Amino acid sequence: MAAAGISSAAIFPENWGEAKRTGAPESLAISDQALADELGFEAGEKAAFEGPMGKFSLQGWRFKDPTSALVYYFSARPEGLGKPPEALRKDEPLALAAPRRMFWAHGNYVLSIDGWIPPMQKDLRILYNGFAKLDQSSLPVLPGYLPLEGRKTNSERFIIGPASLERYEGRIGAATAAFSLGAEAVAADYGSAGRLSIFNYPTPDMARQRTDDFRKTSGAVVKRSGPLVAVMLGATDPDAAERVLAKVNYQAALTWNEPDPDKVLRDGGRMMVSIFALAGVLCALAVGTGVVFGLLRYLRRRYSPTDLDEPMITLDLSKP
Repeated sequence: MAAAGISSAAIFPENWGEAKRTGAPESLAISDQALADELGFEAGEKAAFEGPMGKFSLQGWRFKDPTSALVYYFSARPEGLGKPPEALRKDEPLALAAPRRMFWAHGNYVLSIDGWIPPMQKDLRILYNGFAKLDQSSLPVLPGYLPLEGRKTNSERFIIGPASLERYEGRIGAATAAFSLGAEAVAADYGSAGRLSIFNYPTPDMARQRTDDFRKTSGAVVKRSGPLVAVMLGATDPDAAERVLAKVNYQAALTWNEPDPDKVLRDGGRMMVSIFALAGVLCALAVGTGVVFGLLRYLRRRYSPTDLDEPMITLDLSKP
């Protein structure tokens, strides 16, 4: 899917820790121009490095955001890769590895390394620090709605617009999907049950309005759950298709932060301490000001050659 081409900017630094880049880097591009435009593809590069770990090569593709990178990650995953070392799984959940090879997505970058045993997280942090325009915003949760049972390995695809829809599920029209409403989709193969596509809309009402149009697609079996519309196409076993669709259920995530009584008491106590501390400071300031003022008047009376007694203004109210 990637081909040599002109890149707008370099990706990899001259040095990666103790490893140094050897030779001139090679620019990479995505051969599918329509898809590249939809994903906001910005740069691609292949570079060779050499260090204490030996010789290895890096490939990287940068996109406008992590969601676009996820689209390319799903479609470009190499065959024959499995889970990475346990130490990497928590920080790199999208990593796939084999001996001396790793393929993964990090933020808005998709990366591949050949010739080095999967590096440790500390090594990867050094690499990421040299990246320009690194976007680590949250990834969409939509792929998590694809049922695991019966799903073919590495058949998942993420869809964000007409170009990716045509590549990964061309039987559904772009007008039916209505990406202008903010839709995203994920698709995967389920053998005799067919190919499942799940479209996510900003609101359940939008999904409800789109459901009838999806049902007009030839051979489609459709189910709506909240803002999700699940479409099964190409089923040779209708019962299996229904079983897969039955597992697609939207679950709203609601976060409710209950006040902590102990925290309320602690905060109230801190507030009272602050009030008393402020009152003490003001009292001390008032007393100090009075003492200084009295001392100044005493010194002026004692050492001034003139009478500094200030006249007192009185109201002579006893006179008629």
